[in-house]
Amino acid sequence: MRRLFLYVLKILNEQDLAEVNRLINSLDFRDGKKTALGLAKEVKSNLEADPSRDKYKLAIKFLNQKFRNNIQIKNLFLPHSFSTPIINKYTVGDAYGKHFDSSHMQTARGTLKSDFSFTLMLSPLEDYDGGELFIESDLVNREFKIGAGDAVIYSSNDMHQVNPVTRGQRIAYIGWMNSSFRDYSSFDAMKEFEKMHAQLLKYDLSDAEKLKIAFVKNKLKYALSK
Repeated sequence: MRRLFLYVLKILNEQDLAEVNRLINSLDFRDGKKTALGLAKEVKSNLEADPSRDKYKLAIKFLNQKFRNNIQIKNLFLPHSFSTPIINKYTVGDAYGKHFDSSHMQTARGTLKSDFSFTLMLSPLEDYDGGELFIESDLVNREFKIGAGDAVIYSSNDMHQVNPVTRGQRIAYIGWMNSSFRDYSSFDAMKEFEKMHAQLLKYDLSDAEKLKIAFVKNKLKYALSK
């Protein structure tokens, strides 16, 4: 059995969220079932921003830049490529029942093997009730309700669902990424190194010591990647 691989990160600050709100307030949404495959169509009830609109392209460009250029995303997940993201909306009564993400997805650049799924929340907690993201693994089940600007990143191999929204609306930016790590154990090893690195930075390290840590980190990333 393997452990549950997930991470919660702060991606957007207050200034970023103000810009996001300006952009998403003018988006056009359509039935989310259009992008569901197989059994997922039967349990999916939400709306997704129309990707053909110029307003959507501006919003996605902004969010892509913030998410993909985030230093923690780069260090922890070693992204190789990303799927086409989605901005979705859940209103009262909407939910997405238990489902799994496709192991391989078609993108403009070819087929992407999805290693990690992510949900970046755009709605403040006070804007809605319900709508928790529930993630299952072999050993642990976890329920998440995070604030605006926070992202949950988890293994694409895990079953998950979005609980029904009972008040307000829940808007999020979601997507998938392929990692350069060999496997989830490699990701876990790098995650532990980053924790140790953060603790070391609390001390007054010399330039030589900082260089040595960066040297070891680079070697570790090379050894653990594909």
